[in-house]
Amino acid sequence: MADLFKCHRPFGDRCTDRSVSLLCPIYQEIMEFAKEPKELIGMLSKELYIMDKNMERLMVSQLQDEVTAAKAERDEVAAERDEAITKMEIFKLKCQNKTPKEIADKLSLSVEYVNSVLNEP
Repeated sequence: MADLFKCHRPFGDRCTDRSVSLLCPIYQEIMEFAKEPKELIGMLSKELYIMDKNMERLMVSQLQDEVTAAKAERDEVAAERDEAITKMEIFKLKCQNKTPKEIADKLSLSVEYVNSVLNEP
């Protein structure tokens, strides 16, 4: 192995026996990849595929969270709209001189709710 370093001298004259022994396995691995780049490309392709899948999962998860939040907001707005429509119907019937009991019966609401709507400031 040391012959490999002596032969190629990748680190010039700075190499000592200790540095050669520490760096030799790393250098050999680099040289193996240099001899067969398809293996390195295959490894990188596999890693990129894994990263793509992980990114895809993360993006799907984030989109699902956004959809859940949008649905909750939609439901809240729909509830507010329904309440506004109900109040409008209560006031329409009140304008027709209906009593709170008659309004509650017609709209299937409690008399207390009808009274609370009619007594709002």
